Amino acid sequence: MYATVEKNGKITLKGVSKNGEAVVSIWVVADNGIEGECMLQITAKPDTIIPKKVKPLKVGDGIRLADYLEYKNGKNKIPNYWSSLILFSDEEINKAYEAGYELHRVGEEDFDGNKYTYPSVDGTLREGEWIITAIKANSGKHTLNFKDGKIDSTGVSFVDASIELSSVQMDPVKGLKVAYVDDKYITLNFAYAGHPEAFDIEVSDARGSIVYKKLASRQDALDNIVLNDADRPWIQEEQRSIVGKGNQIKYFEKTKTYAYTITTDRLMRLSAYTISVKPVYNGQSAAKVATTKTKTTNIPASYQNMNMYDTNYYDGIDIKVGTSTLGNNPYLTSGNTYTLEAVVDNYLAKTRGTDTLTWKSSNTKVASIKANPGSYTASLKAVQKGNTTITVTSKITKKVIARWAISVKSVGNGNDYRGDFEFGGSDREFYQWILPINDPYYEGRLEVLTLTTPLDLSDNYYDHTWISFTAPEFGQYTFSEEIDKVYDSTGKEIGTGNSYTLFLEANQKIYFKTNRTYLSVESTEFDKLTVANNKENGLDVKRNKWVSFTAPEKNYYEFAGVAITAGRKNNQWVSVENGISLDAGETVFVKVNSTGKLYVTYRNAEKTLTTDNKGDDTALKLTFNKPKTGEAQSKYVSFTAPATAKYTFTVKNASKVDYYDLDKQNPLADGDIVFEELAKAAEDAGDTKTFTIEGGNTIAIKVTVNANSF
Repeated sequence: MYATVEKNGKITLKGVSKNGEAVVSIWVVADNGIEGECMLQITAKPDTIIPKKVKPLKVGDGIRLADYLEYKNGKNKIPNYWSSLILFSDEEINKAYEAGYELHRVGEEDFDGNKYTYPSVDGTLREGEWIITAIKANSGKHTLNFKDGKIDSTGVSFVDASIELSSVQMDPVKGLKVAYVDDKYITLNFAYAGHPEAFDIEVSDARGSIVYKKLASRQDALDNIVLNDADRPWIQEEQRSIVGKGNQIKYFEKTKTYAYTITTDRLMRLSAYTISVKPVYNGQSAAKVATTKTKTTNIPASYQNMNMYDTNYYDGIDIKVGTSTLGNNPYLTSGNTYTLEAVVDNYLAKTRGTDTLTWKSSNTKVASIKANPGSYTASLKAVQKGNTTITVTSKITKKVIARWAISVKSVGNGNDYRGDFEFGGSDREFYQWILPINDPYYEGRLEVLTLTTPLDLSDNYYDHTWISFTAPEFGQYTFSEEIDKVYDSTGKEIGTGNSYTLFLEANQKIYFKTNRTYLSVESTEFDKLTVANNKENGLDVKRNKWVSFTAPEKNYYEFAGVAITAGRKNNQWVSVENGISLDAGETVFVKVNSTGKLYVTYRNAEKTLTTDNKGDDTALKLTFNKPKTGEAQSKYVSFTAPATAKYTFTVKNASKVDYYDLDKQNPLADGDIVFEELAKAAEDAGDTKTFTIEGGNTIAIKVTVNANSF
């Protein structure tokens, strides 16, 4: 706030901003309702700069220089004044670096599209201010000299100023504990208020041998931050579960805690381990290492944790009932007893009986349930009509591994019996494969939906109805109501997620069930794009139309020529504006924003590089026509790692070389962590770059030449 206005019109100035200036708007409303506005420009000119005392900086942490400079005019402080005119000589910058301090002026490279940020400080920064970061411990005093400019009627003049700095080593992490453990995953929780580059995580077995060592990037944790969302409190449960798919770090805003899950084949079940964590920055680490101990468990029935989701979300391991599962909402009739069987994730847990499951019913007046000792089954007694939720909890992980809603209907009087289903006709597969598995107690008819004939199900006696629909042509089909699980004629599930829209091939037949009383469907036609549609041979498209594209090989595909507004893959929304990674045979649907020529580009490798191409004698040769001055030519080469190892690539006579992960848009760079098992790459060595690539993964190498390459 730069100024306040009292009711009598008195304006009190509160402070200024950048370089002693601020602009405020004053609104006035008279008693008769007439309004007025004026702009007030506030300026303040300091004549004295007083440095404040700076506490010793911890390695990795930074300060905003403006926070430690006080500006005065005479004896009066100038609130909120900060200068963008501070200058450091190259000599002072080098001296500071030698003493262990890095100076950085906030600029465009620090803008993330929303605000200015820098890794060593928290909060939103201002363009033009200076950040000082401690990059090594230095208990001695270092005087940092600079010039600060001030603007007056004669222009900009500079005065000398200085500030004293000192630094100390990083603190150890705090509150290190094991928040979750099973036979192959260990989740750590710890707190750290500083700004390290990463956390060094090490696991030793009972003999002291190191079985696991990783650097977990702090920036990765912030990129995967779990916000404090009061409307979704259950998302905090991941902190006490498996983070991501393992070997992943996240930061939890609510508890100000880092969570990291360790997983490696070298972890043995029912074994003791010592775990250490220390922050690292610029090759340095905390003098004291935080440690904790844990013991892995026996094999759990499942690694799932339904506590990470809303209690109204039903999923987890499958629970079989007869030939169906609870996830398919089978009919359960009051008075009957059913045997439920948990389809456990771990085969050894099933064959060895290593886990014990706890079964519960949320409404025992509707259905009661009791575990059958020595097995992964339970007996469910359907008591009366109503709804209840069945949960299954693992004794080993102490997590809910399944949550399913079931409905019980009362015993009928038999007046609506319509006879047995007969196998035959075009829906033979439905009665033979889909219905017995997904809804064996269904007593209704299979209704047929078409584009011209909507379904009126208002007189339907049954709780839900199975529907069949056949797409007359390749296109997009939008249903008037949400549909959940969708099956093709072979019984394969092809769509989930309560969707209104599906993309179907010509004559493709689908089956689904609904509890709606009215259902209709509309179609939208679209064209097919192929790799033959390059820049010279674009596909004619119209605004707001959908186009399909099927990948001929695993690669990264980008669409150009016209703007793309939306994408769909596997009946899910995906981002395609900057391209998309597709496996061979995968299809994506894109919606164009304007009429024009649409084409596709990808990293089409002309040749394949192998580990046999070593040295100049066996090097892979690429042939280019000499480009004209100012022009360039590019070709791609692919390389597939036969095993996880470090690979060094050397390209000669090229003007530029880019290395790409086929799953990502941007080129790789030395130091990037590309694959799960990728260590930091070597420093750039001219024409040579080194990456550690996980076995079986492929990279694309883009070689570009210009006239100077010849």
